[in-house]
Amino acid sequence: MYVDDDEVLTFLMERLFVRAGYQINTFNDPMVALDWIARPDTQVDLILTDYNMPRTNGIEFARALRAAGTNIPVAIITGHITEVLRQQADQLGVYGIVYKPDSADGMFQEIDRMVGELMLHADSQA
Repeated sequence: MYVDDDEVLTFLMERLFVRAGYQINTFNDPMVALDWIARPDTQVDLILTDYNMPRTNGIEFARALRAAGTNIPVAIITGHITEVLRQQADQLGVYGIVYKPDSADGMFQEIDRMVGELMLHADSQA
């Protein structure tokens, strides 16, 4: 799942994810994404969210997900990684932070790494 308030970027990211072989649901409104994720038939392996959004930020979105009882791994995508962001992400158990201006290849290498780790962990739990 990908959440970003920028509609053009969301459209482009959706195309990149599909081209990279991922099934992806995208949202421009984090509150709509929260409602969707709460549905009992929703299956998501990883939530990628932009950090800087007008109504909320990636940390607050991750906090709302946790408050709603969602344990799906969350990764924050941002163009500006700070030590404060890292600390907040660690405290919330955010799975990773992806640097946004990186190349699409670099970003997908990081996402592939995260998804691979999640799949290995899921297999070891089965």
